[in-house]
Amino acid sequence: MPTQPRRRAWLSQDPSPWRGVFAFVPGAMGGRRYALAGREGIVVTPWQVGCLVSGIVVFEGILLALVLRSMCSSTFGVLARRHPAGPVSPDAARRDFQSISFGMSNFGLCVHLAADDSGLHLRPAMILRWCGARDVTVPWTHVAILPHTRSRRWISCRISGLRARIPAWCIEAVG
Repeated sequence: MPTQPRRRAWLSQDPSPWRGVFAFVPGAMGGRRYALAGREGIVVTPWQVGCLVSGIVVFEGILLALVLRSMCSSTFGVLARRHPAGPVSPDAARRDFQSISFGMSNFGLCVHLAADDSGLHLRPAMILRWCGARDVTVPWTHVAILPHTRSRRWISCRISGLRARIPAWCIEAVG
C-alpha cells in the first residue's frame, strides 16, 4: 500500500517559538530548510538563518556603541573639558557603581563617585571609558542645588550648566 506524502503543518499549528518568522519545511534529501515569514517561496537554510541573526546582533552592537559614544561626549566630554580630573583626598567619601543622570542621559550603576572638600569626583566605569568618557573633578562652586528637588536618595542640581541628578550622600558627606 503506497504511503501518502506528509502534509506540512500550517504556521498556526507549529509549536515553534519562531512561529510566524521561520517555519520548518522538510527539505529534499533530508536537509533542514526554513520558510522565511511563512512564505513557501522563500526558503533559507540553517546557515543563512545564522548569518541573518549574526548580522542583526552586529548591527545592534554598533548602534549601541554609537549611542553610548554620543551620550558620553555630550556629558562627560563637556565636563572633562571644563573640569579636568584632580587628585582625590584620602579621607574622601567614596562609593563605586553609583547612578547619576545628566538631562535625559542616565548612567545607572556606571560611575564611581568620591566627594571631598575640593569637589565631586566622577570616574566612569570601564564601559563608559571605552566610549570616550574621562575622569572629572567638579569644584563645589560649580554645583548648584536646585530648590525643592531634594529627596532622601537624590538631589537635582546644575553641574556647570548641565542639569543632573546625583546621590544625596555626595552632598551629605561634605556637609
